[in-house]
Amino acid sequence: MKKSMSSLDIAAWRAETLRLLEGSRVGNVYTAGNLIILKFKAQTHLRELVVEPGRRIHLTSRTLRSGKLGQAAMILRKYLRGRRLEGIEQPGFERIVYLEFQPGGYRLVVELLPRGVAALLDPEGRIVFATRYMEMRDRAIRRGERYVEPPAAALSPVEASPKQLLERVQAGRDLIRGLVRGAGWPPELAEEVLHRLGVDKSADPSALDQATAERIIEEARQVYVSSVESPEPTITVVEGRYEAVTPFKPSYLKGEYMSYSLFNEALDEYFHTAGEEPVEAVSPEEARLLRSMEDARRKAEEYLRRATELEEKANVLAANILEAEGLLECVSTVREREGWGAVEEKCPGIVSARPRQGVVVARLGEVEVELDVRRSAQDNLLQMYRRAGELRGKARKAEEALKDAERRLEEIRRRAVLRRLRARLAARPKEWFEKYHWLLSSEGILVLGGRNADQNESLVKKQLGPRDVFMHAEIHGAPAVVIKCGGREPGEETLREAATLAACYSKAWRSGIAALDVYWAWGEQVSKSPPPGEYISKGAFMVYGRRNYIRNVRLELALGLEIVDGCARVIVGPPSLVEKRTKIYVVLVPGDLKGKELVEKIKKLLARKAGKLADIVEALPDEEIESRLPGPSRVLR
Repeated sequence: MKKSMSSLDIAAWRAETLRLLEGSRVGNVYTAGNLIILKFKAQTHLRELVVEPGRRIHLTSRTLRSGKLGQAAMILRKYLRGRRLEGIEQPGFERIVYLEFQPGGYRLVVELLPRGVAALLDPEGRIVFATRYMEMRDRAIRRGERYVEPPAAALSPVEASPKQLLERVQAGRDLIRGLVRGAGWPPELAEEVLHRLGVDKSADPSALDQATAERIIEEARQVYVSSVESPEPTITVVEGRYEAVTPFKPSYLKGEYMSYSLFNEALDEYFHTAGEEPVEAVSPEEARLLRSMEDARRKAEEYLRRATELEEKANVLAANILEAEGLLECVSTVREREGWGAVEEKCPGIVSARPRQGVVVARLGEVEVELDVRRSAQDNLLQMYRRAGELRGKARKAEEALKDAERRLEEIRRRAVLRRLRARLAARPKEWFEKYHWLLSSEGILVLGGRNADQNESLVKKQLGPRDVFMHAEIHGAPAVVIKCGGREPGEETLREAATLAACYSKAWRSGIAALDVYWAWGEQVSKSPPPGEYISKGAFMVYGRRNYIRNVRLELALGLEIVDGCARVIVGPPSLVEKRTKIYVVLVPGDLKGKELVEKIKKLLARKAGKLADIVEALPDEEIESRLPGPSRVLR
């Protein structure tokens, strides 16, 4: 499992964070254990930067701070509070970050290497404060001394030459270790590059030729550039545990992929969940099951081993049954005449005797077989096969106990996964528009619909601009729908998609109507002012001027789930829109199924379509789906 940010992570994080924070001022500084938290006055929901030397640096949506103001927080507040973040730098391809603040030219340097530190530097590069002070072979971290970076170790995939790579990889016992230890590449970068190229990672580095080295560098450059310029932030989950967080979707890792819109969000989720404690703390019940599984597994293996050994000896006895019968007769005769002490000497083939048990050990061919002197050779043979069968029966029971324990353990872990997913869903910051009925049109335009008269009133008063579009179904009891144009003129596709929202959430759905007309007008045509002598109720409006109609809008609504920040979020719209954004969806039309029965059927179908992401569907509260249903429905597909 990945423990800290890599040099590739830093490069991708730097590009994204500059865009989000550049020019923002530090509002305050806090500490929590070994964490430093810088709170910025930024135009983003991610306003706090968490710094953990040797491990991570990223923006967070969580509140991480201790009640007591420590020395680190006081010193950093003195020098950084109120200053602007003017730059973020990464020297070469190293795991070091410089945050530059103005005015004043102070810099906060963060080392994400093992035993790394965070240090505040004055304009001349001298250390004002460090999270810890130490003296090393090649440098010292001391107050008042000039800060010296650790020796450069990584070969940048952007600047590397094939010759340099060929030299560096010789430091590893195989190619993958040559890239990681010799070239200083992050394991995920080395693994991804070799996997994409189909190059054997266990190959001898000395066998690497110029052409392959060029291919490796070129592929590494592509991974680097795409991670920085167009990242695909991904957390890879393997067997229910977070395995890695990367700015690209890793093809070398097999598991479930959770995609994020921002790399900072992925880093925040990963390092928060995969923190100092294991992702899955083992419960007492799970520990008991693991112990019983190990005991059952050991017993099954032992029983099978003994059964197999006994059957092999029985097979030897069967092949030498006459010889065994002769030995038993010899033992019986000698025992009666001279006693047990003479058996080994007088009966060739008898290795040893155990008088108290009435057993002798006979060598038949190359195998030693125990024989009961009170039984015939044939009875000994039958007894051995019977005992082998009993041992195999015990092994089967132990295996059944093991499978039963595995099923129970799987259920315990599944419940733990659901608890984590539900907690993550509860913590997910919701967008402001999610309190309404909403959709994002094919053109990327936000469409909002009121859930009740109060929301209808709020939408028109607070969200409807003069050049936004107001939409309403041609029926009493329909939501006010607003298309937030943002200076754009919506196309025919957006208008029809918004019309689906207006029609489906109207009373027409509960009436079982198949299609409905919907009209739209510009926001400047809508008013709360009635004609003289008339009254307009809450949630109702006057539309003056021309109305534009969209005829025969079908009452057919797709309800789907998109994965946001590792959680399922409900989206709705016409099927043609929803299927562009997710494969996990159902299509509804007016019908008779309602309430819990309808929600259960929808979740069951969605879970089936979700495949490996079924747990995320199951973790979604029923209320999330129920709140987006227009009424009693029939699931079309």
